[in-house]
Amino acid sequence: MVGSLNALRAYISDHAHNKGTVYGILYGGVALFGALGALVTGVIWKHYDAQNAVLFSLVGMGMVFMGYLIILKGNKDV
Repeated sequence: MVGSLNALRAYISDHAHNKGTVYGILYGGVALFGALGALVTGVIWKHYDAQNAVLFSLVGMGMVFMGYLIILKGNKDV
């Protein structure tokens, strides 16, 4: 997470004309989706158990990673 945020901040610093607005949108999205992810994981933890919550997180990250690899394979310029 830290590595991707640093990369996004560097990209915004180099390319955005209105940096304050773009940073606000970025951190608003990070906060919104972070809270949503914590809520979903907490509900799974409460109604099932910790093992299922961790499994849900691992499967989700695996899907994100596979999607990233598919995008990289389709884009030969990267």
